[in-house]
Amino acid sequence: MITFASQSYTKHPNPFWREEVKILPGGFKPVQDFPVGTKLYRGTFVSVLPGLTCAVVKMGKVVTGGTTTKPRVEKGSNFQVGDVLMDLANDSKSPTVNAIDTSNAEYDVLTLSSAITGLAADHLLQEANEYQAASGRQCQGAPSLVCPG
Repeated sequence: MITFASQSYTKHPNPFWREEVKILPGGFKPVQDFPVGTKLYRGTFVSVLPGLTCAVVKMGKVVTGGTTTKPRVEKGSNFQVGDVLMDLANDSKSPTVNAIDTSNAEYDVLTLSSAITGLAADHLLQEANEYQAASGRQCQGAPSLVCPG
């Protein structure tokens, strides 16, 4: 029998990580560009794609105090200006990140190109492809990821 212990973390670590680590072998190229000095923490989700490429799964938990156009997210999401986001609880929009204010030690404030109706604390934002009403949403890195819709 496998027993999973519940554990609470402050700030960054991914809530689904069970401390199992696999290192990508040499030769993989990330599909995203990250600024020099960006930290990818142990346990960061990565989607392995065809052609020896991989995508960092960018996800951030919304914290209280923000708005639907300027949500506050926990530190460590790796979101960047230009990323297209989706709210995992709401599939009606896919706004772009226009700016990120990192001046607060507790959270980052994202400035979005349009509001996400119904966005609230504890919702999860994830990098996504543009929303297409005919086919529904696609998470970044699909089909390797489990995505809603």
